[in-house]
Amino acid sequence: MNKHQKGQISETLGFVILAVAVIILISISLVYFANSFGMGFINTAEQHETQGFKAGVDSVLQSTEPKTGKKMMELLGTIAYLGKEDIYFGPEIGTVNVLDEIKWRFDKLYGHGHWYMKIPFPDFSPNIQIVTVVDTSPSLCDDVKDMRDNLPKVVKELRDDGLDVTATVFMLSGGARCCGKEKYTLRCEEVFPETDYFHCRNIDQASCSTKPRNNEDWGRGLKCAIESGPVEGWKKRFYIRVGMVMSDELSGSSDDACTPGGMEQSLDTAIDAATNFGMYVFPLKANPCGCVCVAVMYNKRLYEYNICSGKNCSECAMGKDVCDCSVKGADICKCSDQLDADMGALASATGGKVYNLDNATEVYESLKEIFRSLISKIKPYLEAGTTPPKNKNIKAMTVPLPVVLSGEYTKIYVYKW
Repeated sequence: MNKHQKGQISETLGFVILAVAVIILISISLVYFANSFGMGFINTAEQHETQGFKAGVDSVLQSTEPKTGKKMMELLGTIAYLGKEDIYFGPEIGTVNVLDEIKWRFDKLYGHGHWYMKIPFPDFSPNIQIVTVVDTSPSLCDDVKDMRDNLPKVVKELRDDGLDVTATVFMLSGGARCCGKEKYTLRCEEVFPETDYFHCRNIDQASCSTKPRNNEDWGRGLKCAIESGPVEGWKKRFYIRVGMVMSDELSGSSDDACTPGGMEQSLDTAIDAATNFGMYVFPLKANPCGCVCVAVMYNKRLYEYNICSGKNCSECAMGKDVCDCSVKGADICKCSDQLDADMGALASATGGKVYNLDNATEVYESLKEIFRSLISKIKPYLEAGTTPPKNKNIKAMTVPLPVVLSGEYTKIYVYKW
């Protein structure tokens, strides 16, 4: 125990000892009246026990946190506004966990497991912010189209249900040409619609310290998206931060041996960035096996051909009117298991889940339910201590709590047994 804690314990216990001593003297003086008043003495004792409880609570709330010099009451009002239990006071002081400061004080006063505190938020309005990083290699053309058709729709439906949801898509650099009946380049301006709540940004225009190295480097791309942030900026109160990465290759590209190498560093970069930021990540695995149509401009003429992975080119079924099945590309299909493992590691580290893009409609219906469940994880209050038992005589106290940052009031509910 450091000297600051010892000082706080002395301050708290000194105040309580004084209050209890006065109560004991009053109780002793009243004992002589117990026979004539019957149960009056018991009631008087209970009243004095209650007064002692209130004195203890007041002593804790009015005690000073040594690093900041601020009263606990003021710090509780600040975290009630922020919706989280810690406050960053700059590099000199660092982060102070206010609930931890409350816990050791009440533990010393009433004993661990014998108290509970709850503070409802004065203005509770949860929100979900989604950033999505998209691989822009030609094999993702169909999957990007599915995302374009589904993700804005899911966001709109959630907003129509009263949830504050926004999404920003970050397209990795490169921007392959897509062929077939609907020809477009995998760039924001040619793919995604722009609305008040749905946005798309080409990641080569994003402001971040770690840029992705190619159009498949979704690991570094996720870190860049976190640093750059959504168009609206990251919310500071009552937020759920969701990341999605969509690719059919290992982060950074899949080589013939499916070895991690630089890709492992990219994956670790994504995991570190997301976990440090408190973000749930849901990787979307596109099918790496099959044939994909690629459009290439040569001598001012657009040529289309198939790249095949995991099957013979003769099995391609793109249609002669669309592509000639003539070129066998790098076989990324054999890296599918490693991609499952990498995306699974990212999801597991952040509390997310991997989805296979075999059926885009099912995926986005599932994501809609996931977003709803994430909202329920934001509790509309802060709490500390142990949930009050049902078979105990419980003392309760309510204290008004000013929330200076919003000009509102909430309440502190304290229970002891």
